[in-house]
Amino acid sequence: MSYKNHLLVFFLCFLYFASHLKAQSCCDIDGEITLCYLSASDYCAPTAQVCPAYSLDGSFMSGGLKLKLQSADNFGPDGILDCNLNLKKLPIIQGLETITDCNCDMVFVPIVKDGSSNPAEPSFIPIPILETVYEWSLLCKQNLVIIFEEETEVWGYELKNGNNNPHAPVENSLSDLIFNGPFGQVSSITQGGAFQGFFSEFPITGTEVLVAGANGAMTVGLDLASNDIVVGDIDMFCTSSIGQVSSGTGIANDNDRFVLNLFALGCRIAMSGELIYEVIEACPSEFVTLPTGQVVSEFGNYIDTLLTFDGCDSLVRTVEVIERIIEPIDVFYEGCSGDGFSVLVNDVLYDESNPMGQELLLTPEGCDSTVVVDLFFSELDLTINIESPVKVVDCTISPFKNTVPNGYTISWTHPEHLDCPNCPNPIINSGLETVYTLSLADELGCSWNFDIDVSYYNDIYIPNIFSPNEDGFNDNFSIGLSTFIEKGRSFEIKIFDRWGSKVFSSTEPTFRWDGRMHNRAVSVGVYSYWIDFNCKQYTGSVTLVR
Repeated sequence: MSYKNHLLVFFLCFLYFASHLKAQSCCDIDGEITLCYLSASDYCAPTAQVCPAYSLDGSFMSGGLKLKLQSADNFGPDGILDCNLNLKKLPIIQGLETITDCNCDMVFVPIVKDGSSNPAEPSFIPIPILETVYEWSLLCKQNLVIIFEEETEVWGYELKNGNNNPHAPVENSLSDLIFNGPFGQVSSITQGGAFQGFFSEFPITGTEVLVAGANGAMTVGLDLASNDIVVGDIDMFCTSSIGQVSSGTGIANDNDRFVLNLFALGCRIAMSGELIYEVIEACPSEFVTLPTGQVVSEFGNYIDTLLTFDGCDSLVRTVEVIERIIEPIDVFYEGCSGDGFSVLVNDVLYDESNPMGQELLLTPEGCDSTVVVDLFFSELDLTINIESPVKVVDCTISPFKNTVPNGYTISWTHPEHLDCPNCPNPIINSGLETVYTLSLADELGCSWNFDIDVSYYNDIYIPNIFSPNEDGFNDNFSIGLSTFIEKGRSFEIKIFDRWGSKVFSSTEPTFRWDGRMHNRAVSVGVYSYWIDFNCKQYTGSVTLVR
């Protein structure tokens, strides 16, 4: 028989349920929860070398979990949970009547196997007995079975070894009841023993994940077809070296709180059969009508017990009223000063002169929604200083004296005449006398332009005729310069005849050309000149007469 074909099992059990509906009432009329358990000693194989007692009356649980379940301080009218637990050992199961005659509300199925065998091997409990327990569970939603490891195969599960600690809750209400139940809050627990079981395959009828390992695999779940709790590793219920449940009746650690919260969930299932959990979102101070008709205005949990179809007071509905989360609306803008951006919120105009504020808007649900306005307009750094106009008096250093902090992208017009087109103070490498435009752009792309008028401070006079005839008048060709050149500023002159031959050159600003070349007088005529003075070039002609 394939136990993964869960629908077939469910169908067969449903037929049995139909024929035995009168044999067991689904109403709990005795006011207590009878927790029946199978004893490992009844099912140990005669040939087993070792048969670990993973049952409530075995050595791994009798001194810890069993005592805590029997303690009136934990379960009972005066205990932490008002659930009257009555523990009862089941005789060897001969059929469905063995369980129904004991008036069981819960059945705890242990793991019974040879201690020397593979931990993932099924227990010695015969498959037909497990099928009978599953069949009993399907009779009523209130009939709860707690089943472990490979024995869950009858329920349609497949187990694997290799879970990662710790065990943590998942996002659903039933998981919350285990990790934050009546016996205290638990953030996570650690699974003991060498075998670390988790479920790898599930029945098609569905499973509610209650606990997951660090790798995300399910280790504890609620089977949705039977309302039973399936557990991947029984060690988390044990004491001694294989588990961390403490000895005695007291609650000493997180594992104690976890397993007792899980049995508290079991009590709730056994008493109610159906667990309906509903969440209603509401605005603060909003009046909410619960399914019962009760009107409330406070956040919290509201529990109501309803009649089921068979007349039992067993349907428990939990309604949690929580605050509706209204995320703030952020109106955020980054722009440039003077770009004209504005936004209207609640008839309030936000712009460069009023860039920040908060407004309350009413949502369609009637909640207040906060609108946060944050407008940013990039402005020019006040430490920036751009000088204009600029007088050039030396071509070997930068004539600019601009102050630009880091964070700005720099560009210039006429970059071909500058030694560094993205520096604040480049050197001019030509005599271009013009207006240079320095552009600055910030990280937002906002830009500012500065016009810098560049001119050359050169007082120069160039005559256009001279007469080297030794009469004492205009016998030499020279130029008139400002005193700057007298202080060592740059200078060069070249003179050419009409055929382009150089007849004279000098780097001395006080030069005198007497109309001779190689100590011989040149012919009368027109001669062209080229002068480089303070990075500016001058060209023209001079006439030599005698």
